[in-house]
Amino acid sequence: GGTHDKVVAATKQLKAVMEKHGATGVTLGQQTAGPNPGEWVVRIQCTSWEAFGKMMQNAMSDAKGREAVAGLDAITEMLSRRIISGVDL
Repeated sequence: GGTHDKVVAATKQLKAVMEKHGATGVTLGQQTAGPNPGEWVVRIQCTSWEAFGKMMQNAMSDAKGREAVAGLDAITEMLSRRIISGVDL
């Protein structure tokens, strides 16, 4: 859900807050194939599980972080959440 322009704008706000609190990157994409084509995907990247935990705790303690999440929630429904641990190749 959510129009392209609104989701991009809301994700830019989320990106600013998450990176302020330690995320190394925030990207936005749309699923093009599979069970939910068109579903928005927000990827938040951190250097470690410890960094992820600190970033989330600090971002959600920040009023701008809560506002950014609420902004996304207002325009699109979260259908699932996946936490992925990367493997260096």
